[in-house]
Amino acid sequence: MKERMEDNQMELWDVYNEKREKTGRTHVRGSVPPLAEGDYHIVIDVWTFLPDGRLLLSQRDPAKPSGLLWESTGGSITTGESSRIGAVREVEEELGLFINPDELVLLGEIIRNDSLIDVYATQLPQMIDVSDLSYQVGEVIDAQLVTKEQFFELAEEGVLTKNMLTRYELYKNVLDTFFEKN
Repeated sequence: MKERMEDNQMELWDVYNEKREKTGRTHVRGSVPPLAEGDYHIVIDVWTFLPDGRLLLSQRDPAKPSGLLWESTGGSITTGESSRIGAVREVEEELGLFINPDELVLLGEIIRNDSLIDVYATQLPQMIDVSDLSYQVGEVIDAQLVTKEQFFELAEEGVLTKNMLTRYELYKNVLDTFFEKN
């Protein structure tokens, strides 16, 4: 596992309305005041599977909210990015892993608080070893590959982020086809 330096650049988001239309305004991540009522930014969530059906999970940095819990890869898209390109960038930034944007399957959109969350799944064309990944400092401290059974064991242990099981239930039919590849 290789660590990469944290990117300390200011993150700028396009602001959208509930219909996913750009408002023409931007927002600096973490700035005060937060996004106004009725304003949204686009967040992606990528469930990355290997050809054998195992799911790639990353462990959150302990300094982040829900620190040390396991999750799929996610984050906000930045100004000018499409959701799909933002998904590719987040996976590459957080894990040092390139995914093909054309192989991302959009499972659906979830609206939560000030976020329009696009949930994707993808299957890598080749096997990987988590020791070859490089983690973004301040975001990810570890990764693991899990079977569907191991995924539910982690959920039972309470070490998955709270949204993982909810999203699995929402998109179970499609996610199970990825889990069942092996």
